[in-house]
Amino acid sequence: MSKVRIESFCWGVGTALGELPPYFMARAHRLSGYDPDEDEEDEFLELQQRNPDELVIYTFIIHCKSVVYNNRYDAEAVYLVN
Repeated sequence: MSKVRIESFCWGVGTALGELPPYFMARAHRLSGYDPDEDEEDEFLELQQRNPDELVIYTFIIHCKSVVYNNRYDAEAVYLVN
């Protein structure tokens, strides 16, 4: 156990440091007060006027984004939905 103590500690510190950038990005986004629903409503109305067939797919995407945003998942989950 004592042979891998330093390596284990360094691994843990590296993992913790690797989690900091996504945390600060998500925190800054949350504190900025940006409301993605405003932009999506405009896109939704434009799409509704253009092609009603694409409306079902777009509605599903908006629903997925709102579920992720409203449940406050981390930045990686929001990125995956986009």
